[in-house]
Amino acid sequence: MKVIFEGNKIKIRREEGVVLVIDSDVPLYLYDIVRNLAIDMDIPFKLAVLSRSGEITDKNAIGNLKQLLRNRGRFITPLIENFFQQLPRKKYDLIILHSGRIYDLDDYENELSAMFREVLIQDINLTKNFTETDWIALFKSKIFNFSIRKLELFFNSAIPYERDKDFSISLDTSKKQLIMTKTFDSKVRLDIYLKTCGKEEETNIQIKVNNIDHSIKIKNDKTFPNLNWKSLSEKDFSNFKLHLGNYKKSNFNNILCPKCNKEHKFEKPFFCSKQRPDILRGGFGLGTVILDDISNYYEGFVLFLNEANSVKYIVFSEDLLEFDDLRFIFISRSEKKVYEIKCGSDSLDITEGKQICNDLYEIGENIIVYLI
Repeated sequence: MKVIFEGNKIKIRREEGVVLVIDSDVPLYLYDIVRNLAIDMDIPFKLAVLSRSGEITDKNAIGNLKQLLRNRGRFITPLIENFFQQLPRKKYDLIILHSGRIYDLDDYENELSAMFREVLIQDINLTKNFTETDWIALFKSKIFNFSIRKLELFFNSAIPYERDKDFSISLDTSKKQLIMTKTFDSKVRLDIYLKTCGKEEETNIQIKVNNIDHSIKIKNDKTFPNLNWKSLSEKDFSNFKLHLGNYKKSNFNNILCPKCNKEHKFEKPFFCSKQRPDILRGGFGLGTVILDDISNYYEGFVLFLNEANSVKYIVFSEDLLEFDDLRFIFISRSEKKVYEIKCGSDSLDITEGKQICNDLYEIGENIIVYLI
């Protein structure tokens, strides 16, 4: 297996290529099957013909060679002494398809095992009833059996601020790591879109593919968060300050609600369960957010910058948000926790937010995170 970083992509491929050797009576559709399987995996593919010494690089030449070799004996010695010697050992699998006895094959059993990682030798006379599906199943079970089932990426000093969205994200606070994880039914190749930012120009990422460890070095990008901060209206500012002050004192009862104009208990912060939402604007269920500026949002998160004379906010839907240079907010849905992450030179500084109440968190002196 090989793992490389190229053009904002981590590419994971099977490392070994495939060499196909045929004789003059092997139908060319088998060549197409093997070649297409190699293309699907994005691995090297090479072709040779029994009794010839070199690699065949042009498919159009196969027909002429097959005609030339027809009715001649099948020998592997020319390939052993020439073409196979040019290949790096154990970096290719070998498939030999033939329609009769290979006269010198027994002499080279040990040599083939030493040269190739896997060897499949198949007499097509024994598979006359095989369909194309049968051949594909045989090749996949014996040679093309590489698959990616689980992928984990570990970040120690950088943050993947742009990435494939179907990865789950978690934190290991004891190791100060951010972890991206995804499982698959079966993948024969994988390209992962990724952009990272950090203090240094480059960073090392630890990668586990099917629990096998790899390490690669990638370049960090310079990021400049350009968030559309908005300020709460004067009315919402007053209600935000009033309710937040009560929540911090663990007081959720008998607070004046600006939506229904009654004092009642707030099971969820900033949320009136008495007032129905605006169905025409996408609302559902019972209740609505009491802050008019964010009452049109029915899912996601709100980041408030709570200052003395103003409150700025931004609504976001991703679990990971860069809100300042190399500073991120991470929402752990599974843990129901909120973290602040800062990129250091060789580590991540991870701070868990203080839970004020359900769905409301405080980080530092002026950062409030609200789960809508």
